[in-house]
Amino acid sequence: METDNQIINSITRKETMKKVIALFFASLLAVSFVQAHSGGTDKDGCHAGSKPYHCH
Repeated sequence: METDNQIINSITRKETMKKVIALFFASLLAVSFVQAHSGGTDKDGCHAGSKPYHCH
């Protein structure tokens, strides 16, 4: 029979694992939204064809 501490530790591990899994999937989702654009920069590192014209 499990002691109270063992039961609490088991619950704590399960909750921690749920948080880790949720954080993993949240980070995958964030990465999918934060994709770099294709580029197309001129010699100065600026986007000549895009509006507004901007440099990196």
